[in-house]
Amino acid sequence: MNMLHLRMANCLRICAQILLIILFWLIGLGIEKATHIPLSAGVIGLFLVLLLLQLNILKLSWIASGAQVLLGELMLYFMPVLIAVVQYKALFAAEGWQLVISIVTGTFLVMSSTALTLKYCYRLRRVWIKHRHV
Repeated sequence: MNMLHLRMANCLRICAQILLIILFWLIGLGIEKATHIPLSAGVIGLFLVLLLLQLNILKLSWIASGAQVLLGELMLYFMPVLIAVVQYKALFAAEGWQLVISIVTGTFLVMSSTALTLKYCYRLRRVWIKHRHV
């Protein structure tokens, strides 16, 4: 029974962290609508998270597990693109080469920027951990 309780507590903690990440996205959406800046709500929300982490207002442990779960399911975020390709076969047959170039380029840019961001974040995390232990 104790193991079940621990799993349930861990699941609730991860759900709460994902909700906190969604809250930052919603705040970013509000800022985007209010200021009309040409950035997506997710990017604005991530900048807010980064700022709050830098100012030590937000602790990495408050969002780390939730972010890890979301990153673990990253391929699910690309499924709408694949479904759109299947649904619009006629368009794909007529303008296929442009769509292929667009999809491949977009996927490459998203995956590259994600990889570079993760690399930077892990490097930053190591510096923070080193700084704390000094």
